[in-house]
Amino acid sequence: MNAITDKLKEVLFSVLPIVIIVLILNFTITPLETPTLIRFLIGALLIILGLSIFLLGV
Repeated sequence: MNAITDKLKEVLFSVLPIVIIVLILNFTITPLETPTLIRFLIGALLIILGLSIFLLGV
C-alpha cells in the first residue's frame, strides 16, 4: 500500500501545477464554460489515477 501512495504523490506533484495554471487562467483571463472545466478536472483526475497505476506496474 505504501508503494501506491508514493506513486500517487509523485504523479500528483507532476500534474497538479498544470491543473493550477489552467484554473488560474480560467478565473482571470479566459473563463471556460462550466462543462468544459468539469471535463478538464475529471480528465486530470483520471490522468493522475491512470499514471499512478501504470507507474506502479512499471
